[in-house]
Amino acid sequence: MDWQLFTLVNGLAERWPAVDAVMTAATELGPFVYAGLLVVAWMASRDRPGHDSRTYRITLLRAALSGLLAVLVNWVFSAAYYRPRPFVARPAEVRLLLPHAPDSSFPSDHVALGAAVTAGAWPVAKRWLNVVFSVWTVLVAVSRVFVGHHYPSDVLAGLVIGSGSAWAVSAIQGWLDPLLGQAVDLWQRLWPRG
Repeated sequence: MDWQLFTLVNGLAERWPAVDAVMTAATELGPFVYAGLLVVAWMASRDRPGHDSRTYRITLLRAALSGLLAVLVNWVFSAAYYRPRPFVARPAEVRLLLPHAPDSSFPSDHVALGAAVTAGAWPVAKRWLNVVFSVWTVLVAVSRVFVGHHYPSDVLAGLVIGSGSAWAVSAIQGWLDPLLGQAVDLWQRLWPRG
């Protein structure tokens, strides 16, 4: 079933140049967009009536840490289990839109990072930002299969690992938040308007 889903999505590649361009951009820019969205959310958080920028920023730092944890967990999985990427396992049958190292396909780092940051920021991000995070995560997930880098199960595993990482970080927030709060306080002392 994994291969059939892969061929369904990857089989759409090289049909419409505009779609190829969007999917390759999502794959290439995925992690950078998450970082940019976190920076935008950070800079957009200002103290105003009914809004506590300190708590908001602590949660954004937790989201970033969730992303780092997800990538670390993926690294452990990749080191323990090698799954050939689709373009390695069946080169004649894959439409590879972007070159990639033939390292382990399982699980998807891009998707794990995205799911972790999205889930981590969800509690405090404004509705429009949650929509942007979520749509971008779905687009990146589909793009990883579309460009020929991952199987759908790799992407699904990335979603689970990313969400689990956000949950794990939030589970220790009682211990973590005082440390993150000190970082936020330092930021606000150094850049009171930022």
